[in-house]
Amino acid sequence: MSEISEYEAFNGPVHPVVYGNWDFDISRAPKGKTVSHQRLVPGKEAGDECSARTFEVFEADDVILASKCGKVIKSYWLPKENRWAGFKAGEEIRAWQAWPSHPDAPPAQAKKDEQAK
Repeated sequence: MSEISEYEAFNGPVHPVVYGNWDFDISRAPKGKTVSHQRLVPGKEAGDECSARTFEVFEADDVILASKCGKVIKSYWLPKENRWAGFKAGEEIRAWQAWPSHPDAPPAQAKKDEQAK
């Protein structure tokens, strides 16, 4: 009988594809980006023209994080708090994975090209 790890004894067999995608350097985890949006804002008085306002929004990237206590959660970066959702500031994160996309989804560059049109 082969020897199994403590992780496998608790969680079942490790799937090699999932286990192989863990990155132990949290500084490489994608946090997201700030994007500019425009929207029309109506004038304050009746009959005033609308004006275009530009504002910036942070769009977080979803990631899978593994905690030091063995939990695996979906998370995202909270820039105003300088921490990952689900973790206290300064809490140790053991590893991360990128959140997967649907297998039929177009590549990221194709999405960017389509949005630029």
